[in-house]
Amino acid sequence: MPTATLPRSAQILTGAERPTLAQIRILRRIATQDVEERAKLAAVFQDGLPGVKDKARLGTLAYVLDRFGDAEEHLDPKDAFCQAILGLVYAELDELKDAANSLTTAAKSFPEAKAELARVHIAAGDLDDAEKAINGVSEVAERDFLHGLLLEARGNIEAAIKAYELALESRAEHVEAAFKIGVLLDRIGDDDLAAEHYLVCSDANPAYLPGVTNLGMLYE
Repeated sequence: MPTATLPRSAQILTGAERPTLAQIRILRRIATQDVEERAKLAAVFQDGLPGVKDKARLGTLAYVLDRFGDAEEHLDPKDAFCQAILGLVYAELDELKDAANSLTTAAKSFPEAKAELARVHIAAGDLDDAEKAINGVSEVAERDFLHGLLLEARGNIEAAIKAYELALESRAEHVEAAFKIGVLLDRIGDDDLAAEHYLVCSDANPAYLPGVTNLGMLYE
C-alpha cells in the first residue's frame, strides 16, 4: 500500500519521528469511533506500514486496534517507547500493576510516559505515587489536567474544576478537561455551563464521544 493511499490517521506512524503518546491517543479515538477508518487501519496492519522497518510502529497500530496480543509480539520491552506502549496495553487490560511497572521503566528515558504513569497510578488509587509522576510532566496543560484528576480522586471537587479550567486555558481543545468540567457541573445542576463544556467535546476533530453522549442526554 503506497504511502499516498494511507488513511491520514495512519500517516503519523510513517513519519521520520515516532508518534507522540498524545498522537497515539487521538489515533485510538479515531479507530474507536469511526468504523470506516478502523477498517482502513486494520487493512494497513495486515499489509504492513510502507517503508517502515520499525516493528514498534506496527505494534503501536496493533494497540490502537485493540489487538493486544499482536502489540506485545511487535513491541520490544528493551525499548523505552515500546515499554510505554506496553504500559498502555496493560492499562487497557486492567493489569494496572504491570502497566505501572512498564511505564515506570519507560519514563526513565522517555519522559512523555510520566503522564500515562500518573493516569495509571490514579486508576489504581496510588495517589501519592501519582503526584510524584505528575510533578515530572513537562507539558503544562496535561500537568494541570492530571492535577485535576488527582484532586478529584482526593475528593476536592472545587479545586479539581479549577485545575481542569487551567488545562483548558493552556490548550483550548483539551477535550478530556472539558468533559471532566462538564460532568462535575452536570452533577451540581449547572446545565448551561455543563453543556458549554460538552460542546467543546462535540466540536473537536475527532469528537470526544463521552462528551457528545452527555450533551445529548442533557438536551433530552
